Amino acid sequence: MAQVRLLFFATLIVCGIASPARPVADQPMFQFGWAVLTGTNGGLRPLDFTTPPKLKNGATIQIYIEQKPGVYIYLYLLDSSGEVDFLFPGEKDFYSKVEPAERIFRLPADTDQFELTPPGGQEKLYLLAAAQRLTRLEEVTALFLDQPADPLRKEAVIRELKRLRQEHSSLAQTTETSVPVAGTVRSRGVLFESFEATRVSAAGFYSRILRIDHD
Repeated sequence: MAQVRLLFFATLIVCGIASPARPVADQPMFQFGWAVLTGTNGGLRPLDFTTPPKLKNGATIQIYIEQKPGVYIYLYLLDSSGEVDFLFPGEKDFYSKVEPAERIFRLPADTDQFELTPPGGQEKLYLLAAAQRLTRLEEVTALFLDQPADPLRKEAVIRELKRLRQEHSSLAQTTETSVPVAGTVRSRGVLFESFEATRVSAAGFYSRILRIDHD
């Protein structure tokens, strides 16, 4: 079973929107940033998702998320065996307690990293962002987190992810640009090296599947 071993589980969570889709012109604009970094001899470097990057078992990754006010971000892992992990924000009702603000998250925190473990396969990171909370996605995710071994609850999360992507596929207006992230970002005294992140500007909704092959 190909999976990312969550050596240090991220303790964050995100929420979603289940309102009828509006014309693009009526959708509020938002911005945020992301990067998936892999460990190299020269430090953490961003993966290029023009095509699915190929890594070796034992490779490590860390996810960078730059949240902005007015954008609700959600991140799920679907591994090659069909298992689901809720990576961000990672806890139920997170957005009921914390409004989106100018914040930077590292998953896992600080210098910790996830490790790709045998057997090989493809990992899929479902990254969603919206100008409103994705309430239906939050609801099915909360039920799944209560009983993660229940296949019906897991399937409900996957169905909702696919439904949201399909619903917004013809409406999304998105621009992605590369922006430098300065190496002065500190978390608990840890200095991070500079790298290129993806800056997203979107109207109302954004989604992308980030595929990583490993063997």
